[in-house]
Amino acid sequence: MYKYPVHLSAFICIIMMSSCVRLVLLAKGGHMPRLEANHTIYQSGKTIKIDSTELLVVKEEIFNARHYGLINKLALFDSAGYSIDVFTNSENPQCKSNSLSAIMGFGKVSYFPRDSNLTFSKEASRWEYLHSKTPYKLASKKNCDYTVVYYWNSFTGKYLNHEHILEIQASIDKNPDIRFDLILVNEDYREGMILEK
Repeated sequence: MYKYPVHLSAFICIIMMSSCVRLVLLAKGGHMPRLEANHTIYQSGKTIKIDSTELLVVKEEIFNARHYGLINKLALFDSAGYSIDVFTNSENPQCKSNSLSAIMGFGKVSYFPRDSNLTFSKEASRWEYLHSKTPYKLASKKNCDYTVVYYWNSFTGKYLNHEHILEIQASIDKNPDIRFDLILVNEDYREGMILEK
């Protein structure tokens, strides 16, 4: 068992040095990834108003399969379940502000590129409920025009968790004619995980 997963730590350092969030991460309390106890994740979830029975986490096998690209990722899906790409044609595709602007501007039909290979059901197959370790129930997904998925964690600090979630919710609230479903998924490494080097 490793207190600081080496491969994830290296990846976080690269992200911190190569994206628009690097200064925010350092200034807002980001730290090296470490194994988190379930009660710590529940406590963090409580601060962003997630019911403990509904707290979703990334499955252990996803970490061990090295399926990265989840760190504070914000993913958007249309009502058919296809991924919406709001990043490709922007000047700085790494910045989350592209997603926030897109959310505020979404209509019933928005003309952003769709990715039929990346679907909501594929994305959701990576998740399980922390309290029961059972897979996410697709049937629990609300009837909506768009689904917003945000991956949160402890190691990137307060801004990219609580404050950024508030920004996402505010963007959704600025578009009241569109039905959004916001799903928050924790991506912390957890105590008890058997992690590969």
